[in-house]
Amino acid sequence: EAKEIVLPTKSRPHKTGYTRKVEKVASKSNFKVTFPDGTEVADKKAKNVFAKSLIRLGADKVAALGIVMAGEPLVGKKAVFKKAPAQIATLGGGLYVNTHSSTASKMTLLGKIAMQLGVTVKIDPVK
Repeated sequence: EAKEIVLPTKSRPHKTGYTRKVEKVASKSNFKVTFPDGTEVADKKAKNVFAKSLIRLGADKVAALGIVMAGEPLVGKKAVFKKAPAQIATLGGGLYVNTHSSTASKMTLLGKIAMQLGVTVKIDPVK
């Protein structure tokens, strides 16, 4: 399971002489998915693993589940999601997926989607 690294918040001098707080930063995390036939889905980016796994599960079937995330459909026909337009991935067939969530959320959601579709997948975190 992905763990968040919490760095202490400290002030850092800015060019103007003012100080600003440095916020905590989560470490980069990723995961891989293994399907019942042994096929593994992996990529450098978690959003790509999520999208490729949804394609493998059947993007149209996933869209039919009607899952809503952050007030918008998880999978839809619009290429732009209001809250984070850059956080989308193409699934093909005119469908797009909203990938604006943490890696842990993607892993959990993918497991739930697979279960609803009756597919057993193994989802493992990758360092």
